[in-house]
Amino acid sequence: MQGALALALIAPASLAAVWRRGRRHLGVAAGLSAAYVGLVSYAFPDSWAGFSPTWSVLCLAWGLAVAVLALVPPRLQLGELGGEVVEAERAL
Repeated sequence: MQGALALALIAPASLAAVWRRGRRHLGVAAGLSAAYVGLVSYAFPDSWAGFSPTWSVLCLAWGLAVAVLALVPPRLQLGELGGEVVEAERAL
């Protein structure tokens, strides 16, 4: 079950990377789920579907990185204004 969940977490994380409106929710959900899988695998390394301690720590770090990056507000793209009022110049 843990291995299937780990593979299934790739889809929401990838969707969060390209879908701006759902980025925060999908990124946090995928990141926390991945961090949980890593934590559980690290706590119970001898379980049948558990990852090795190295992969558990990597999974935990990746999950936390995805969750934190999902919460960071996006930077403005070139050509976008952040609520600024711009007046056009008049030709003389």
